[in-house]
Amino acid sequence: EHGHCRVPQGSGPLGNWVNNRRVEYRKNLRGEKTSLSEDRVRKLNGIGFAWQCRARNDKTGTDTYVSWENRFKQLVAFKEEHGHCKVPQSSGPLGNWVSNRRAEYRKN
Repeated sequence: EHGHCRVPQGSGPLGNWVNNRRVEYRKNLRGEKTSLSEDRVRKLNGIGFAWQCRARNDKTGTDTYVSWENRFKQLVAFKEEHGHCKVPQSSGPLGNWVSNRRAEYRKN
């Protein structure tokens, strides 16, 4: 129907499922225990599953895909500039990303 596997987190049950796969995938990359098997990763890769976060490009206004690591680097730069990591959700893509990380933390 859509021609891609880039399901936004806020798109209902499928979005939640996709987000959980991304969380488990990152755990796997860090060597943590995960419920996502290598076979499932291969299957998801086989259909072009997008493992990265969706974000809006502030300069162009277009959708781009920003990796978790790049968003983390932006957070580090924010902390260096402001002295804290309390990024307001209203501050744009980084604020939304931080808000999502907080929600993930509360779930666990």
